[in-house]
Amino acid sequence: MDDICIFAQNELLRYSEAGYKKFSSSLIPGVENIMGVRLPYLRKIAKEIARCGNWEEFFKNGEEDYMESILLKGLVLSYIKADFDSMLKYIADFVPKINNWAVCDCVCNGLKFVKADKQKAFKFLSTYLKSKSEYRLRFGVVMLLGTKRASAKETKYPGAKIHKMFNPVRIRSIASPEEMQIPADSASWIERWVIEPLEISSTCFVS
Repeated sequence: MDDICIFAQNELLRYSEAGYKKFSSSLIPGVENIMGVRLPYLRKIAKEIARCGNWEEFFKNGEEDYMESILLKGLVLSYIKADFDSMLKYIADFVPKINNWAVCDCVCNGLKFVKADKQKAFKFLSTYLKSKSEYRLRFGVVMLLGTKRASAKETKYPGAKIHKMFNPVRIRSIASPEEMQIPADSASWIERWVIEPLEISSTCFVS
């Protein structure tokens, strides 16, 4: 195993807390492989890994036995320097690893790649809105909502109603499409209420 992978494991063990593990477990039902590492420490480790010349070795071959191990890989993507197309590839490789709302939302919160090429980013993220996978769908929704919130601070856009639609169900605290009140025919629901409004406002989104 490469030194960077060993470093990551040791740091996770170093910052793990039994008390915080119990607390985190209560917030993420059904996820048992939790070490109990606080998010600020995970970001600290991610920054150190990203500064290393061989961060990609960790991303490809680092252990994924614990929730924090997977989350750490996603957080590293927030700090690396990579061209836009390479970043999309890394993200596409990472998204299938997401298996709970905490990993999804924490990683989405740190990804800032959209600004580099808004048209390509919109097209890339929109594909996840049609996914039948619970957390791939959530990734697409959370990323686009985050992007639109950021855009709202700079300009008014026709698709602002999407915020009002999702805010009542508190997307950052829910865990499944069922809790998002998405009906069985989720593909058509997403098409009507998410994709279409975003496409209508895409001229503002990419401006």
